[in-house]
Amino acid sequence: MIKHILFDFGGVLVDLDWNRANRYLGQFTKETWEDLYRAAPEMLHGFETGRISGDEFLDAVKSRGIPEAHVKQAWNVVLVRFPKHRVHFLKILKERYSIYLYSNINVWHIEALDAMAREQIGMSLDAFRRLFHGTWFSNEMGHRKPDPGGFEVILKETGIRPEETLFIDDTPANVATAQDLSFQAFRHDPRQDITNELTRYLHAANAH
Repeated sequence: MIKHILFDFGGVLVDLDWNRANRYLGQFTKETWEDLYRAAPEMLHGFETGRISGDEFLDAVKSRGIPEAHVKQAWNVVLVRFPKHRVHFLKILKERYSIYLYSNINVWHIEALDAMAREQIGMSLDAFRRLFHGTWFSNEMGHRKPDPGGFEVILKETGIRPEETLFIDDTPANVATAQDLSFQAFRHDPRQDITNELTRYLHAANAH
């Protein structure tokens, strides 16, 4: 039985477009963001666990040939939209389930998402976070998916049982870790709207 729902953020509740980010990056280099990550995985990992500052991340990226003035925009342009109807959907879910948010994130995206949230859903990012019974951002907690440590922190802090918790993410490795820890989990297809996909999933689960 599902009692709790743990959401990923980007790619599930907020729409992303890595192709757009790579096109922007392509003005300055032949490398994609995936190439940069493969070349220096500790760079992104450090940025999204709070061990590397925004200035340090900027220095690392501009050393690959991207002009300093364009680094932050090249990183933030992946954020496309924050659909307001998903806020309404979360409020409805909250009447029946405890809902949580766990995101791999960094200070630049937090800043950009706050501006996007104010413009598109009429609330600050902090106010959006208060819709949930609990939220965990990787740069604040020092763990980044698919590291199991982050999930273990959430389980310890909330006391929820993984068997009663549905985890939703758009990255297969993150879903696999959650399943290894006995969460119910499914990979969200970003081409679908999570409100429709999750409604179908919950209907099927509750039918059993």
